[in-house]
Amino acid sequence: MGATAIFKCKMCGFETDELSLGPGFAVFLETFICQDCHHIMEKPINDDWQILEGYEECDRCRKNNLIKWDYTCPNCGDFMKLEPVGMWD
Repeated sequence: MGATAIFKCKMCGFETDELSLGPGFAVFLETFICQDCHHIMEKPINDDWQILEGYEECDRCRKNNLIKWDYTCPNCGDFMKLEPVGMWD
């Protein structure tokens, strides 16, 4: 069972959508950021920590320019704080 959370930046006030994180019943989700539009999203990954085939596009701009998110704010670069919301499976 994984957690759901939002991330908030204390510096500029930016916050993410609610994200599902970690292991679920049948899939493991990891958080990625699009290098083109800076949208933060979760994607299913395989045992090699690579995005599963068919899920490589950004949810917003549909480009294939995703990297693992390092929890820094896409607006100001400050570290974002996790705020738990619930659980998912």
